[in-house]
Amino acid sequence: MIAPWRTAVFEGAGALLWWDLGTGASGVDVWDAPRAAAWLDAVPRQTLRRAALDAWREAWWPASRVAGVPPLDPRVLAARRATTLAALDGVTDDDTAVERVLRELAAQVARLGPLEHAAPPAGAGDEPAALAEQVRELADDYGVALDATVAPPEPAQEDYALAARGGPADGGAPLLEGSDPVDPGAVPQGVVDPWARVTWRVRLSMTLEVTVPAAPGAGTRLPVAPSAVALPAEGDAAQVAPDDGAGRLLVPLQLRGDVWRGEAPVGPTVLTRRPRLGLRVPGFTPVPGVDAAQLVAIAREVGP
Repeated sequence: MIAPWRTAVFEGAGALLWWDLGTGASGVDVWDAPRAAAWLDAVPRQTLRRAALDAWREAWWPASRVAGVPPLDPRVLAARRATTLAALDGVTDDDTAVERVLRELAAQVARLGPLEHAAPPAGAGDEPAALAEQVRELADDYGVALDATVAPPEPAQEDYALAARGGPADGGAPLLEGSDPVDPGAVPQGVVDPWARVTWRVRLSMTLEVTVPAAPGAGTRLPVAPSAVALPAEGDAAQVAPDDGAGRLLVPLQLRGDVWRGEAPVGPTVLTRRPRLGLRVPGFTPVPGVDAAQLVAIAREVGP
């Protein structure tokens, strides 16, 4: 079975095309031959592959400061997806696909500003000004307004307080510290740096402090707040508290600049059994077996 995290997929009426970006293999799965015949041999494979690759980029692009992979502007990506899907009108079973992506673009424009102000993806040749002209005509056809504006959100009081003191209190040398690798399949794309590590320390106050580098561009995406999860040693559920009901300490994280930060009280037994920290996001189902190195290799191969 092909791993979904390295597979670009396009689903049309009666058939599905797939490209394994890790191995170069590709294929077509047909379940309704008469319907699929209407487009399989008529639509250029390059157009279908472009739609599949943009869907992969939206779900899996591994933006990373550590690995040197720049983020993709969500406005440019949504605009590209909208124009490509419009060119494939009638090929997919989803009659609302173009309108849905245009509404996603409208929400991004409302948050981040006009598409014309976006930085073009390196080497892709998609100039935001040209894309903006295309999608504006497309949006008019579908009755979607792309010029809505909203006021930027006011910083929370806790943001001011944290900025004033320069981050979590130092509290002297830690009693215990360590780090664990980020599992790139445990959080949605664009939230944390997939090549980073979850760094933690236990202070004299018996507080567990956790920091995780954010993915570059994380602040341009809709806010998705992960939690750090401290997994106690097997059979030692009493080592951390408060927990999630399964003996695991949850440390809510908040984005401060380019780092996710959080802290929570721990019991003294944490000092005798080193915890292992991972990440989780409520409502997100982790994808097992995601290889950060291969994700980056694929991103460099297919480009932005």
